[in-house]
Amino acid sequence: MRTVRQFVRAFWFFLVMLNAAGAALAQGNLNYQNGFDDGHGFGVYQGAVDLDIRAEQPAIQFHDAPFIWVDGPPPTKQILIRFDGIVGTDPGQIAPDAYIAAAELVLVVSDATNAQSANSHQLHEVFQGWDASTLTWQSNPPFGGDGVDADGTDASVVSLATIPATMTNQTIRLDVRDAVAHWSAGAANYGLVMLPGGTDGLAIRTSEDPVIANRPRLEVTAGAADCFADAVEDFAPILVAPGQPDPLVLDPEQTLGAPDSAGHPCQIPGSTPCRNAALGLGGSITLRFVDNVLTGSGGPEMDLWVFEIGPDVEDTFVEISSDGSTWQPVGKVFGSTSAIDIDAFGFGPESSFEFVRLTDDPNEGNQTGVTVGADIDAICALSSVSVSQVPSMQPLGLAGLALFVLITTLSVLRQKTGPTQA
Repeated sequence: MRTVRQFVRAFWFFLVMLNAAGAALAQGNLNYQNGFDDGHGFGVYQGAVDLDIRAEQPAIQFHDAPFIWVDGPPPTKQILIRFDGIVGTDPGQIAPDAYIAAAELVLVVSDATNAQSANSHQLHEVFQGWDASTLTWQSNPPFGGDGVDADGTDASVVSLATIPATMTNQTIRLDVRDAVAHWSAGAANYGLVMLPGGTDGLAIRTSEDPVIANRPRLEVTAGAADCFADAVEDFAPILVAPGQPDPLVLDPEQTLGAPDSAGHPCQIPGSTPCRNAALGLGGSITLRFVDNVLTGSGGPEMDLWVFEIGPDVEDTFVEISSDGSTWQPVGKVFGSTSAIDIDAFGFGPESSFEFVRLTDDPNEGNQTGVTVGADIDAICALSSVSVSQVPSMQPLGLAGLALFVLITTLSVLRQKTGPTQA
């Protein structure tokens, strides 16, 4: 019966890992583009809508056009884009309150005559609901009959991104992380609006373009709300001289939880600990995930994000461990916010790691200074599974249920007959 016991344990572990694999795929890189299936369970996405509205043709509807325009006065044209159904609890959706590590709107400039633009234009988040099948320049509501204004009511006052001067057929990538984070946190998703910054207009391809790859695409890198490190296992900074690094950047607890250095510049000299920890020249920090574990995604998605800040870009070696003793190197990150795909090093959804060790590369970056060494703000396990997750039979279907019944029956029989001597 010892064999039965071993089989039960092995099969139970298999269920845990299989269930973890399904959970890991719910996070990572998510892509929304009409006609495209990114393999995360959403299926073929068809929720993107886009159009332009025009001051010189205020009553005409321009939905379903192959390309749309933003152009400066006179005349004024504005582009609206929205990706519906992207936040929720279904496979392939961004989880409510997820941490948004990155989000980009990807657009392709049309090949129409004069589609390119020598001017820059501004992208804003929209604050009013609109119907792409009926919206015109003079619609009132939602925008007061005079197009969209960046006034805090129609759309955000501060732009999310600037569209630079462009060429025909050029691909444009725009940072929309703040808007996607806003939607994930519970705000209504009313999409984005492109407002003109000059009189040289820009035409982009729409969700009706015959080539799927040319359609607007939203790329999101998301992690669970609890994806951040929970505990410091070890902190071993290496000082090059007294005050280098300064004591204000030697509190390792500042690396726990979500990154929070943005908007809180480190003041040295000062009296308040900075919201990051400096490793010094070649120093290290070991962080632990308590309520979740790092896993692979099963694909090329980024699994681990490292948030490194500071005035100098410093490289950092990364190692991962399941027990805090045996370490697996997974390359290095190269300053700022950087990510690693641990699948590229032979791991996958069945792997699980509680510990991450970061070590400053002493041959990169400044060799002296009050913040010498990599400045770590946070880490996030984008591909992860909760340690409290109960194994599910669903991934195995009827075959799994039959196996589960079998091993349960064997376990009961063992209890009735008693243990057998080896």
